[in-house]
Amino acid sequence: MAITTSIPITVSADAAAHVKKLGMDRELERMLDHACQAAAGLRSIDVILMPPCDPGDDARVILQVTKDDPRAVSDPLWRQWCDWMVESFPPDVLRHFNLLTVYGATDEGQGLLGFGPRIGCSCNRSTLAIGSESFVSGSEEPSEYDN
Repeated sequence: MAITTSIPITVSADAAAHVKKLGMDRELERMLDHACQAAAGLRSIDVILMPPCDPGDDARVILQVTKDDPRAVSDPLWRQWCDWMVESFPPDVLRHFNLLTVYGATDEGQGLLGFGPRIGCSCNRSTLAIGSESFVSGSEEPSEYDN
C-alpha cells in the first residue's frame, strides 16, 4: 500500500550497505512503510548503522523516527512497534534492527545525529532509492519495561 504523506527519509550509506549485505532490503522497506503508517506526528526517519557495543555483537540498523512531542506521559509507538516487529519478522531479522524515537525538530539538510545528508525519499514512494541502488518494496498502559 502506498502512503500518501511525504516524510523525509535519510538512509546513511553504511546502513544501506549493511542492509544489502544482510539481504534484508525488503524487510527494511516494510519497516519504513509501517513506521510511516504507525507513527502519529511523524516528521522524519533517519536510518543509521550503529557499531557493535560489545565484542561479538553485530552492528544494528537503527530506524530513528522524529515525531512531534507527544504531550503525554507515555507514547504507545514503542510498544506497538515491538508487537508488530515480533509478529512480522523472525528472530534473525529482529536482531539486526531497532527503533529509536526522538521528539522535536530535525536539523534541515542533515539527520538528527548528523549522519549524512537527507536524500530525496518520501513515504509515498513504492521503493526507496539510495543513489543508484533501491530497496524493493497493544496496550497503552506502562509496563515494567517502559522505564
